[in-house]
Amino acid sequence: MPPHKNWSDPPSCSIELAATPPALLPLRPVTNVATLARQRPAPPAAPPAARANRLRTLASLPLLALALVFAVLGQRLLAERMLPLDPVILYLVALGLWFRALAFARPAWTAPAFWRAVPAAAPLRLASRAHFPLALGFAVLAWLLLDGDSFTRGGVVAWVGSLIFLARAVLRPPQAALRRLREAAARFVVEGWRPRISAEALLLVGVLLVAAFFRLYQLPSVPGELTSDPIEKLLDVRDVLQGKAPLFFARNAGREPIQFYLAAALTGLTGLTYLTLQLVMVAASLLAVLATYFLGRELLSARFGLLAALLMAVSRWDITLARSGLRLSLGPLFAALTLLFLFRAMRTQRLSQYLLSGLCLGLGVLGYSNMRVMPVLVVVLWLLGRKLRGGPVAESWRGALLGLGVLASAAALVALPLARYVAAHPDMFLYRALTRAGTLERPFPDDPLLIFLDNVKNALLMFNWRGDIGWYLNVNQTPALDAATGALFALGVAYLVVRLVREREFWVAALLASVPVLLLATALSLAFPQENPSFNRAGTAIPVVYVIAALAPGLVWDLVRRVLPGWKGGLVAAAVLAALLVSAAVQNFTLYFGDYARNYRQSAPNSSEMAAVAAGFAQAVGGRERVFLLSYPHWVDHRAVGLHMGDLGWNNLVAQPEQVAQQRALPGSKVYLVNQADTRGIDELRRVYPTGLLLRHSSPVPGRDFLIYLVIEQAR
Repeated sequence: MPPHKNWSDPPSCSIELAATPPALLPLRPVTNVATLARQRPAPPAAPPAARANRLRTLASLPLLALALVFAVLGQRLLAERMLPLDPVILYLVALGLWFRALAFARPAWTAPAFWRAVPAAAPLRLASRAHFPLALGFAVLAWLLLDGDSFTRGGVVAWVGSLIFLARAVLRPPQAALRRLREAAARFVVEGWRPRISAEALLLVGVLLVAAFFRLYQLPSVPGELTSDPIEKLLDVRDVLQGKAPLFFARNAGREPIQFYLAAALTGLTGLTYLTLQLVMVAASLLAVLATYFLGRELLSARFGLLAALLMAVSRWDITLARSGLRLSLGPLFAALTLLFLFRAMRTQRLSQYLLSGLCLGLGVLGYSNMRVMPVLVVVLWLLGRKLRGGPVAESWRGALLGLGVLASAAALVALPLARYVAAHPDMFLYRALTRAGTLERPFPDDPLLIFLDNVKNALLMFNWRGDIGWYLNVNQTPALDAATGALFALGVAYLVVRLVREREFWVAALLASVPVLLLATALSLAFPQENPSFNRAGTAIPVVYVIAALAPGLVWDLVRRVLPGWKGGLVAAAVLAALLVSAAVQNFTLYFGDYARNYRQSAPNSSEMAAVAAGFAQAVGGRERVFLLSYPHWVDHRAVGLHMGDLGWNNLVAQPEQVAQQRALPGSKVYLVNQADTRGIDELRRVYPTGLLLRHSSPVPGRDFLIYLVIEQAR
């Protein structure tokens, strides 16, 4: 017989009442049946442990806020490098508050790993073993048909054929995808098109719009002045337009080919201009921001991916690389894609993802030289994934090696044209690397091991302490990260280190290992240690750095929403993140379009002003052939003047003052552009043209005045 309920118990449901015999029902006052029906059981009280955890998390929020404030203040002082002890103290206080807050919120560090494990997959197997030898055969044929210097029609066909057969060997027919496509088409016919845009997609579009603004705002004028590097690139693009198809562009110590073919395809819209190079790299940078979002989502969650992409969207480091017009943004793009598909392959154990990772790695090697360290990172991550908790699960070493083999095969086949060039011209391909990592240009200034260790230290400090020394990509050795992002990066690294010690999780080790391995591209500058750290050579680390920087704000968001569920928590969390992100955006905007732009104009020769003077004379008097530039050490590149005039082939350079007399026979008026310190050139001009006029062009940039020697003659 069921026990009687106390009078204080809440009313039971009608089923329970019916199950009790009427004679045994306790007597109580008759109440209205409708009133009883409307009564609801009281909500269950929260367990004491849950209330205690909520209170602990609530107590952690002020500590988190103080940790962020102290870290940002410490980073600001650290970037100024004036009072080294003060920022260290502030950072130590920030770290203490940070870990105290996390201990309140996660007392045992038992939070579930962000790495989303999947059920054990089927053993890794090739879809078609017969196609793999065909891929190898076409690769050999491509090697033979490529002439060692240029792409050939037969070589390209065989090269593409090898990639197709490799894909056929790895990929199975996409039956499931085709079925979903047919179902979607059937729904479209019956129901019509119903667009559904998620909040995540809208936020991602907003992030990309912010990134586009920072990369396109005042693009023609900042950085503005041309240096020799982009001119060399434009000459390579001109070679492509003239029908040449090099495997490797040997001009200016050698360059990988992807950028030049992309720029050549764009010249139909923008012409052979510096803007063409910039637009290609801006597009690559925007794709890198998008790839960083997917990388953060793959490792952590969509929220962390959005935060990483937004921090990268306003990053002065990445903005500078993109707007330079050089091929520097290809490194972050292909590094993010390679890691994205590699982590996805290791998580899902699908050969198709290994294949995509290898394709991106091969394209990266064809894009920029700093991607040559990526194979080292792939092996390191593969080994970590075999040893640490949460790493990829494979039935045997055979399956794990098969995935790595597919990745390596895809990368090797994509990079086959470059390998063909290396076989024919190893000295040319390795020239730049050997001048920095070897003694080809000059001997090591000290013991190579000591230099390397010091370079690694300086490369790791580039994010928060001292950045690139060169004026082309930086100003006053400013750290790569702004104050807010630098503080978040430091807190993220500290969190990862402690979590790795406690949990030994794969995704934590993968993030921590990726940064130093990718920095090898700059740390190996042993013959020229003053070139380290280098923002461009370290560019492949950009996506990983911003994923790490997104950890701290992502954790703050989680803790705030845990304490304040609903719209109130979302509003508070959004306010905290907005303060950090706006601070980062404002500082990066001010540094790039203010300090960097002024320093760049001060450091780069003002070729655009010289071109304006030359173009004005040519229009008034007639002909660019009567405009001459007297060469002077470490001054302007005459090709930059010609490009600003719209003529990349303009070559009226007077290499030595004694050559001035050679233009004496040219009839008509002439104008000479002269460095203000070139006394020999001025004396020679006065000797040859005693009636000429010496004028000074006053530049708006201090110290950038130049002289104009005007020769007025009647044409004979």
